[in-house]
Amino acid sequence: MTTEKIKNLLNERLNNHLIVFVAKDFSRGVGLEKFLPNFAIVCGTDSEAIDIAKSSGINIFCLNEDSEPGSENAGKILESIVSQGYIKDLQKQLSCSKVSILTFKGSSKIEFVCKKNNWGYLNLDAKTTTYLEEKANFEKLLKDYDGALLQTLSGKLKDINPEILLDQSLEKKLAIQFTHGFAGQSTHFVNYDGFQKLQNEFPEKKVKVTPYITGETLTLNGCIYNDEVYISYPFLQKTGDPEFSRHEGGTCGVIFDKERVLKKVPEEMLEKTIKASYALAENFKKHGLRGFFGFDLVTDGKEVCPIELNPRLTANIHPFTIQQIAKDLSPFLLLHILEFLNIKTETPAKEQYLTPLRGETTSLRNVTDTPFTLNEAKSTTSHTFEHLLTNPEIIEMFILLKNGQSITPDGRWGEKWSL
Repeated sequence: MTTEKIKNLLNERLNNHLIVFVAKDFSRGVGLEKFLPNFAIVCGTDSEAIDIAKSSGINIFCLNEDSEPGSENAGKILESIVSQGYIKDLQKQLSCSKVSILTFKGSSKIEFVCKKNNWGYLNLDAKTTTYLEEKANFEKLLKDYDGALLQTLSGKLKDINPEILLDQSLEKKLAIQFTHGFAGQSTHFVNYDGFQKLQNEFPEKKVKVTPYITGETLTLNGCIYNDEVYISYPFLQKTGDPEFSRHEGGTCGVIFDKERVLKKVPEEMLEKTIKASYALAENFKKHGLRGFFGFDLVTDGKEVCPIELNPRLTANIHPFTIQQIAKDLSPFLLLHILEFLNIKTETPAKEQYLTPLRGETTSLRNVTDTPFTLNEAKSTTSHTFEHLLTNPEIIEMFILLKNGQSITPDGRWGEKWSL
């Protein structure tokens, strides 16, 4: 079904249903307005691009603009009486009998707010999200997966003997992932002595420990819709760049372009990644995975091994969605919504979603250990990656928060998109 046909279907099926995307950064939801007849974004941090997006006709409410401090997570944003008031007023204005909330990931706080207001919730429930995202569960979740795997130890740090993974060499490195973290900020690469230091400092912390692989990290997005698995062509994850992250395992963006990816990863490994990802998704589906997800995998040039499941939206969601739309594909973000609304429709063939995309993304973060007040000379020229696709002479653009905001350590103050 073409995007035009699905728009017509949704205009009929959702003509009295308001869908609200709630997130810290408004740009995560941009693109859905092309399909949903009644759509709004409620966000927590003020960006120069919000005014541009509003002028294009998108309904956006920024909590920070309403004299309330911006928030780091969707739960606190939606918990605000001011945010709830905006949604209820817009519901009346649009004459909608139903409201449903979409967020970056499952959250018990948002589930509570939705239940209190009799709103639908378009995400995996918090219990399933936490279970799937728990890194110490990764090994257990993959017990029926027959693809290549890294040797893994999981559990509390105090209970793990790292020598099992070190092959007699105590100078070899281990990769340690703490239970929860974002953008690789809780990933550590350490030798035996470094492991003992973490073990002594955080004995009760749950972790996943694997041998450190010197190789490239691949990532991709996927969606389980109507019990079918759809995945994207793999991208290259940008990791450990000290200009954009103060953490050795910190991620700072992705490279979509196939030609640039092939300079670092042989095509044979990309094909293995695709095959492995279909099998992984079928495996995780048995554990309750539905809707949008992301996989991270590492390759040593011979095998591809999964290292992480993100049972939620991913940081590259906006440029990814816009490029799928540009290829006349019903984007995974839309299929995610239809999955949780139980709306069935035809989809493009799975092979069409494997078409490589263009460009790359770079997250701009505070890489110091102290807060700073944003005072950036650059300016935002548009609100969507579509601006780059239709004006390739621009080459790159920025989406920035407004100056004057306090940026915490590791806080994201902008993003650079380039072709």
